[in-house]
Parts: sequence; C-alpha cells; structure tokens
Amino acid sequence: MGLFSRKSKAKTEPNEPETAETVAGKLPEEDERPKLETPFVPDNTVGPKSLGLGEEIPDGYGDLGILKIKAVPGMQVNLGSEDETQPPFHQATFLIQNSAVQVTVFAIPKGEDGWQKIKSQLAEMFADRNYLVKERETRYGQELFVEAEVRTPDGRLGVTQMRVAGVTGERWACQFTVYGPAVDPESESAQKLDEFLDEMLISRGNTPMPPYRPIALTPPQLLNA
Repeated sequence: MGLFSRKSKAKTEPNEPETAETVAGKLPEEDERPKLETPFVPDNTVGPKSLGLGEEIPDGYGDLGILKIKAVPGMQVNLGSEDETQPPFHQATFLIQNSAVQVTVFAIPKGEDGWQKIKSQLAEMFADRNYLVKERETRYGQELFVEAEVRTPDGRLGVTQMRVAGVTGERWACQFTVYGPAVDPESESAQKLDEFLDEMLISRGNTPMPPYRPIALTPPQLLNA
C-alpha cells in the first residue's frame, strides 16, 4: 500500500466522527460571538505550528494543502470525508506503528481560543451519546479521554478508547484524536505521535473562511526527498 490512500475508518470506531460538521453546527456564527476584550495569543510550543505566508515547505514534507507533514518511515495516511471516500476531505488519519491519529483543522477568528470552544462542544456531544468522558492534563493542556461501546466486524460488543486533544494557532485550531497504544500519553507510541505532531505545519493563509468550520484538505502533492 502506498503512503497515501482514501479509506473509511475502521468499523470498531464509534459511529460518526467526533470532528468537523457534527461540532461545527453547534458553534456560533461570527456575528453571534461577543467581542473579546483581551484577544487570545497562540503559544504553539507543542503540537502543530503555523507556516507563514511565503515560507517554503521544508524538505522531507508531504503537502496536503493546509497540512504539511513530515514523512515518517512506514507511515500510512488515509483521507476522510463526510461520505468517507469522496472529496472534500476534512480529516486525515496518520497510522504510525500501532497507533493512529486523526487530524482536523478548523478556521478560527483571530484572537479566539477556538480549540477550547470545540473541546467543550465535543465533551457535551460525547456525554449525550453516553460515552465515558474524563479530562486529564497532558503536554497539550486539558484533553479528553473517551471510552465508547462499539460493535466489532464479527458482531461482538467491545470498548474503544481515544484521546481527543488540540491546539489553537493563528486563525486556526487543530484537533487530533488518538487511537491505539498511544492513548496512554506516557507510552512510547504516544511519544512518537507527539514528535510527529510537533513537526506538523499548518498553512492557514489569509483567505476568509467560515468560522468554526473544518478546512478541506487536498490530495497529497509531491513528498520531498
């Protein structure tokens, strides 16, 4: 299998992804939001970082449009959309060793801590679905640890675990949902995903976009050597 593919998510994951349209529809439109007295200033010391206008993509990176990713040996990338296989693609799932991280980028008005709003809506949505949700402190701040009942391909009931974390950048927010051994933030698998996310770049640009809506990804361009 090549580095990039377009596949639906594994059947053992909860129904309906915990990103994109399901959350965006609950967040306020721009004219409904109160003006902030003190604008939020991003501090992207961990997780994805902004790629400024005019900055070149570093060697060894793949281009998914707004996302620029550092190649990892053996990594697989699956692009996802609302109907799972056809564009526009709003999610990218990166499979690294035995763990996976699903990434969605949202357009955020300047000066707002968009990830905190998205996380709050996600927590409410999970609770409405009777998922077990806990908040815990990690390198990304307060993130969500989620347990959900699922049905496996052979018809049995099981439980899947996931971590839902994110960061806010300059007019963007990035959500990453982790599955597999990396659900344990102290594990070696989590450290490898952390390194991958720390090197991820986001090219938001200045194009006006609807607030709190996922930004479409593009099929992969040249992966630099």
